[in-house]
Amino acid sequence: MAKSKNKGRRANPASITTVQREQTIFLDALPSEVIGMIASQMSYAKEPKWRYEVEKKEDKEENAGLSAFRLTCKMLNNSSQHEWARRHTTHIVVRLSTADIQLTTSVLANSGRFAKVKSVNFVGPKTEDLPDGGSFSAEQTTELRLSLEGFVRKLSKVEAVEVNGLQNIYSASAPSPGLSSLLGALEDVNPSKLQRLRLGDGVYSAATIHSLLRALRANLRFFKVDRFDICDDNVHSTLAFVRDDLLLDELQMTAVRSVVDSEKHSLLHDQFDMGGRKSKWLRNKATGNFERYTLGNCWFQAQGKGAIKLALNRILELEDSDLYDPSLTKGSLGF
Repeated sequence: MAKSKNKGRRANPASITTVQREQTIFLDALPSEVIGMIASQMSYAKEPKWRYEVEKKEDKEENAGLSAFRLTCKMLNNSSQHEWARRHTTHIVVRLSTADIQLTTSVLANSGRFAKVKSVNFVGPKTEDLPDGGSFSAEQTTELRLSLEGFVRKLSKVEAVEVNGLQNIYSASAPSPGLSSLLGALEDVNPSKLQRLRLGDGVYSAATIHSLLRALRANLRFFKVDRFDICDDNVHSTLAFVRDDLLLDELQMTAVRSVVDSEKHSLLHDQFDMGGRKSKWLRNKATGNFERYTLGNCWFQAQGKGAIKLALNRILELEDSDLYDPSLTKGSLGF
């Protein structure tokens, strides 16, 4: 192969741009630990087992260097995830398994990052972390609950909690042990800064939800549920509880169902056509502020304390529920 005309030439200093100089200075300023990681990974990437792949290409020398660099970037990214989270993150994702909770606790505790965490997303455990035999033993459930409670207590500044992917794979009509343990831990600890709660993609006990929301009532201002099945009561009782007991500024509900005696009832399923919706704007006479709510097919959202109460009461009326309160009107709420 013919050699490139420029191969072996030194770069003309006059041709080095300001950007290139800045890049050089930036690389020189990297911490020594990062330079050491790069050096070790570059050395590893140039070992024969890696070079065997890259030397199949036409320009062996150039492609070997490029491939080594790309492999180094990939390895550094993979190996630095926990370190990055330990030093910089304010949002973490935690799997509901004792092993993952203990690992995350160790990483955050060793770096003093617990007080920096503002948001936590709890997701389902990996398949390999599920107990053998298809169900949690009493000992495993207790261990998970204690790990969760200790973990949540350390989150002194957490402002938002999200729960996803906690379907009970062993029962479609009961909460998973991990979900029950998590909600119980949140209720017992009652994080003082928690303002936002999102519950999704799971089967929930109405009694547990009511108890948790009552504990969080003083500070909770945003509540969202998505693909949310109530297994032990009619969903109307949950709507009435939120209407009468909470002080929310924003509420969103999508695909909410009650599952009682194997029968499922979807909220707002028959009142609107697909894509249909009804919105209402309200003006508070005392403050002049506007509030609003929108109802649609199997979903609704509302902003403002009064709008939330009116929206929930309107839904109970549309559902022909005995919990509808005819005395709750725009006038009674100051609109």
